[in-house]
Amino acid sequence: MANTKEATLGNDSITWNRENIEQISGKTVLVIGASGKDRRFVWKTFKDLNIKVILVDPKENKHLHDKVAVLIKYNYSENSILADESHGDAIIKLLGPAVKQLSACFTFDEYCIHLTSILCQKLGFVGVSPDVALMVQSKQLTYDALRKTSRDFDTNQYSPLSFQIKNVSDISNTKGLSFPAILKPEYGNFSEGVSKVYSIDDCVSKFNMLQCTYGKNWDGGGFGSSMVLMDFFPGIIHHIDVIIFKGVLLKALVTDMGPKLPYGFSDTTTCFPTCLPDKDVAELIQASFDCCRNVGLDNGVFNVEMIKTSNGLKMIEINCRPGSYRRCVVFRTTDSIDLFVTLALIAVGIEPEFPKTSNVYAVGCYLYSFAHSRQLQDETVLQRIKELKNRKEILYIERSDISKVDEMFPKCFAHLVAFDKTNGKLAKQKLINICKELALYTNDYDLEQLTRYFY
Repeated sequence: MANTKEATLGNDSITWNRENIEQISGKTVLVIGASGKDRRFVWKTFKDLNIKVILVDPKENKHLHDKVAVLIKYNYSENSILADESHGDAIIKLLGPAVKQLSACFTFDEYCIHLTSILCQKLGFVGVSPDVALMVQSKQLTYDALRKTSRDFDTNQYSPLSFQIKNVSDISNTKGLSFPAILKPEYGNFSEGVSKVYSIDDCVSKFNMLQCTYGKNWDGGGFGSSMVLMDFFPGIIHHIDVIIFKGVLLKALVTDMGPKLPYGFSDTTTCFPTCLPDKDVAELIQASFDCCRNVGLDNGVFNVEMIKTSNGLKMIEINCRPGSYRRCVVFRTTDSIDLFVTLALIAVGIEPEFPKTSNVYAVGCYLYSFAHSRQLQDETVLQRIKELKNRKEILYIERSDISKVDEMFPKCFAHLVAFDKTNGKLAKQKLINICKELALYTNDYDLEQLTRYFY
């Protein structure tokens, strides 16, 4: 683009639109939720772009003291979602005169969406309405909303057959559902708790087991522990990160996901850009946009999860925020698009501009303790990963330290991504070769199989 400049941020180089950066430079934004240490790069980027952040979070977050303008420790997680109205008033009171300096309010945290929507409403900022925030955070309410006809959008075809399960008696009242089916938490944004069930009896058993296992520690961020029983769809899931400004679709980034782990629904591999034919990509993007708009999302960056079935596209879920930070890092590297900065621009009321689509291909894999902990405690392997990172041949994005993980629902601790500027097949082969070299390709984690749908 003619109106761009290069800015070096950490170890990567990203092309920013000059006018966008000049417009947002010096703005003060209120961000609710630090979203974990794995998003440190977000705060550094904001600081580099002279975006002044007032961050509200229940934790001390000492590591952010030199990254944000103001850090307010406030426990908004108490007393469940019902207290968000009073939490909003308390946060505004804590802000004091700084309220007059604010240009926007937003969050990257799934569990702060409703509170943020209330603050946006109170402060008169661009944002999702509280009613829409509550609805989108519930998978069942989202499915119900998609089934409603509207003058502008027909999304009934994308909504799966589903039922809210609050107790065991609800399981038998699921007329029309066939097995196998999926039982999953109604609230939350992780694969933890997602189970494939093969009969009513199996569903009852797994529902009881999950409720007993997690109890009060698994309450959907204050929403409760209800679950959803829905159709099971075999096939490849696609993540679509949708950028909407004043009801207009500006851009959509489509990522293909590889097969899930066989004993849970955790992700294994990723491919960006998608391998789908152009016609299928256009259909996927239009469906994602229509679903967002039909549930009331018209300003922001949203993540939609869809799957192509024998009966057409089906929506798995909509997240009212940018998608996984690991994919966001990939987008920065391949397309010079930062979804966190994009969200800030939209929240302030600035229409984002994007560079031309690049020809960089990225194929990655998630790493798990059950298959990779031994290798990644080897100093030789760690040194080799560092060398490959420094040469910019890979991304290695750590989510957490290697630790013991619940065997039923494994959590990845890192994402390793290989790139190629020629084609996706070479990116895929590079990933496989690197993982073989590092002994990350194992019998338990066969990357040839886990990337078989890519190119």
